[in-house]
Amino acid sequence: MDLLKFPTAITRLIQSYLQHRTFHVTVNADRSDTRKIANGTPQGSILGPVLFLIYVNDIPKPGRPLIAQYADDTAAYFRAGDLPTLAAHLQRTLDALLAYFHRWRIKINPLKTEAVLFTHRSLRSASDHPLRIGLQPLPWQTTAKFLGVTLDRRLIFSRHIDNVTRTARAAMAVLYPLITRSSKLSTPIKVRLAAAYVRPILTYAAPAWTGTASDTNLLRLQVIQNKCLRMALNLPPWTPIRDLHKEAKIPHLGDTILRMTDKFYEKTKTSDNPYIRALGDYTPETLPYTPRHKTPKHRIFQRDA
Repeated sequence: MDLLKFPTAITRLIQSYLQHRTFHVTVNADRSDTRKIANGTPQGSILGPVLFLIYVNDIPKPGRPLIAQYADDTAAYFRAGDLPTLAAHLQRTLDALLAYFHRWRIKINPLKTEAVLFTHRSLRSASDHPLRIGLQPLPWQTTAKFLGVTLDRRLIFSRHIDNVTRTARAAMAVLYPLITRSSKLSTPIKVRLAAAYVRPILTYAAPAWTGTASDTNLLRLQVIQNKCLRMALNLPPWTPIRDLHKEAKIPHLGDTILRMTDKFYEKTKTSDNPYIRALGDYTPETLPYTPRHKTPKHRIFQRDA
């Protein structure tokens, strides 16, 4: 904290917060001996995430590959025209990160670390260029979950939508006693419950994946919303979707996702972070190349065309 030039009073206050911490466990009337906490902060503390970010503030950032961090999630990413070059750069970055984590006593679980090659090319030669974490091999995977979004190698998000549909169906099962026909709750309350509990699952991180997801996959999410609204409104399966949403006073899922995406890219324009500003700072005309595949803003471009 001295390197970051924190005031001495703040440094001493944080020091008193971290030192001489103890814990014990109580089961029924039995209490364990008191033990000292060697490191860390209380689970769920407000200061915990902030102190962790200060702790890893000097993490190696080679420039290429780039390092992305969110709380205790760290990702290294690199773009190259051939696999040997890509693997060599990523391995050097991994080695530097491992040395840093070892020095600061941060444990890395190789079993929870994933390497994904995002490409439309064949992956037959990927096994010839494996990565490693120390002595632990790190084989290339076809998918990886990062911040709750499942990324597949072609970035079409089919696997993510598979996971979302399963989670949404499980949520509907939990909600069923409250919104079914036999529930004594009023219809407006049922609709609000359905919208508040299921729709956030269907739309989570939508600006990140809606542009490249297919219409077929988006329709799968809309079908779940239709079932949930029919259940809440006690309407038969043959009710037209237009009438269903009109009675529920809820927009179609695609319209909701488009509004979320518009709002997200409008906010990126005013961000202080240049990488965030660059996320949406392009149109089909300003791209330096002719896109062969969909971009994250593709659905907005289709609407505006």
